[in-house]
Amino acid sequence: MALHQVAVEAAAERAYSPAVSEVELFCPVEAVALALGVHRATVYRAAAELRALGMVHHRAHYTTHRGRTRADGAVWAVRLRPVGGRAARLSYGFLKRAHRNLSGDVERGRTVWAAMRQSKKIPSKGVDLSFIRRWALSPTEQTPVTPDCRTSARRSLEALLDVQHAARKERSAAVELAAEALAAALRDRGGVMFYRRLLWQLLRRADATGAAPFGMVYEQARRAAADVAEGYGRRPGAVFVSRLKRAGWWREVMAAPPVRVGVRPVEA
Repeated sequence: MALHQVAVEAAAERAYSPAVSEVELFCPVEAVALALGVHRATVYRAAAELRALGMVHHRAHYTTHRGRTRADGAVWAVRLRPVGGRAARLSYGFLKRAHRNLSGDVERGRTVWAAMRQSKKIPSKGVDLSFIRRWALSPTEQTPVTPDCRTSARRSLEALLDVQHAARKERSAAVELAAEALAAALRDRGGVMFYRRLLWQLLRRADATGAAPFGMVYEQARRAAADVAEGYGRRPGAVFVSRLKRAGWWREVMAAPPVRVGVRPVEA
């Protein structure tokens, strides 16, 4: 499957842990169809079949263009391994995140329709993953370069978004990776144990209610790291925690009893 191949590439470029079993991508359905040389209706049918198998979950993604709500593509959750673990499922944070500047892309001619017109001028060479890569991978993932600190921190922080998708037997490793990423991005090595506990509590929330604010935690961590990098404060860890404490879910999540959610009792 073309999306699976690109998902594997994305996981490698984002330096995901081997414990991660799912990758989220942004890519218009038309781009997938173009890559495969099929009609988009074929992609929709295949996506429905793969969804039934738990391998793929996709939804239309919306943004604002010229004052109106427009579909700007699709978001996909793709399982990296066909056996074991739960079905692919998009996270709320990834679904709500802005993935492209539609107005700017239209002005620059960076649209799927432009790519389709161009492709008609070039003889087909079979499956062409470049059509998917140009949407699903960031420029640094398509052409690896030495990242600056902010890019590296953002990429590492994405381990946070993968915790909720880890299979139960892989949760301990996923939590450890994400807690270390938080501590590194927020320059707070002494806070690893706290971040570990926060992530386990979020998993308990997800198990109990079917949802947890991993996306909000990711965004607040990213903002805190960026604020300090730009000179607004000196302790990103403290900024991060103080902002989370203002959220309505904070007390309930952190006060939840430490029931078992991994493969061993959690002492976080």
